[in-house]
Amino acid sequence: MVNRPPLTLTRKTVRMFAPSDAVFTAMLIAAGCFALLDWWAVVARHKHAEYVAKPGMTAACLLAAAFSKAPVDAQRSWWVLALFFCLLGDVFLMFDRWRDRSHFLYGLGSFFLGHVFFVVGFAVRGWNTSQVLISVLAVGIFGASLLLLLIRGAIAKGHQEMVVPLCLYVSVITLMMSGAIGAGPAIAIVGAALFMLSDSM
Repeated sequence: MVNRPPLTLTRKTVRMFAPSDAVFTAMLIAAGCFALLDWWAVVARHKHAEYVAKPGMTAACLLAAAFSKAPVDAQRSWWVLALFFCLLGDVFLMFDRWRDRSHFLYGLGSFFLGHVFFVVGFAVRGWNTSQVLISVLAVGIFGASLLLLLIRGAIAKGHQEMVVPLCLYVSVITLMMSGAIGAGPAIAIVGAALFMLSDSM
């Protein structure tokens, strides 16, 4: 009879099959599915699907951030807080189609705070200052184009008073995108880019 060593689970093995990893992966997949549904809803002008997909995507990203293995615990906390305010922004904008300015302002303010917290999270992680400065110049070109698009839409609808809030919002999302490039990781850069692209749609 062959004596076999007892089966033991090392810390590495336990981490490999940790529940947090499974939840993190599942939430990323869910976020991707919601993103595809949201883009289809925007193109197809299917508002009911959009009202489900957009907050669903943000909620899935929030859970993914909560179960992520950030190298700095404080970074994960800032990202969860940022995504919570982005989720609030999605909810506020669901009730606004430029008819009720208060809901739009609440939504814009929530997203503004969310992106500020993203920037803090990237700073806590540690970023390359030169990369951030170069990124600000490069991303700023797209940000300026996005700002002109948003301002044109606001003025066309008679909301000239929204010009300053929109300028502040585009400035902070440009800084957020630059912070993501300067700090990483790659998944954060992709997420930041998707935020900017979704705002341009």
